[in-house]
Amino acid sequence: MRHRVKGRTFGRKSGHRQALFRNLAIALLNEERIRTTTIKAKELRGVVDRLITLGKRGDLHAKRLAFQQLNSHDIVKRLFDDIAPRFVNRNGGYTRVFKLAAPRHGDSAQMSVIELVERKEKAPTAAKKKPEKKRVEKKAETAVKVAAPEVKKETWREKIKRTFGGKASKEETKTMTEQKEAKEKSAETKSQKIHRKTGRNT
Repeated sequence: MRHRVKGRTFGRKSGHRQALFRNLAIALLNEERIRTTTIKAKELRGVVDRLITLGKRGDLHAKRLAFQQLNSHDIVKRLFDDIAPRFVNRNGGYTRVFKLAAPRHGDSAQMSVIELVERKEKAPTAAKKKPEKKRVEKKAETAVKVAAPEVKKETWREKIKRTFGGKASKEETKTMTEQKEAKEKSAETKSQKIHRKTGRNT
């Protein structure tokens, strides 16, 4: 029997339980509003209320006791300089717990939100602009690339027309055709030599 045994154990040993509530207390003092299970939120109320009471005391010994629990100089400074002065005229009841309708997915645990009664509303952050213009520009570039006409290779007849302005003589055309035939014959002789070396018949 657990007669006169205070607090919930949460199925954890003392060290694990202290670390759990240290992390939850740091998150609540930093964000001023967190979402957790209902049982943890109810147990966290007492931890955070005692820390805020130490912050209202404001002496060196109270700071050392708060640092012993939180183990963070930044959170202790925030607790004593920013959070505790808000509750000067309030004696206890520094936090508020209200249940959420939807349970947690997976184990259907009852969820709640715990927040400070006197908390600052954060300023809304500026909405980030979506990079839609860049995507449109990229699509336009790709469309231009696709629509670009293919460049055809210039034939030897077109080259003659371009060089001589379309009025090439018969002798010039003969020389061009002779040069083309000579290139083709040289290419054929090269291929025959290669086939002879490899032992293939043409």
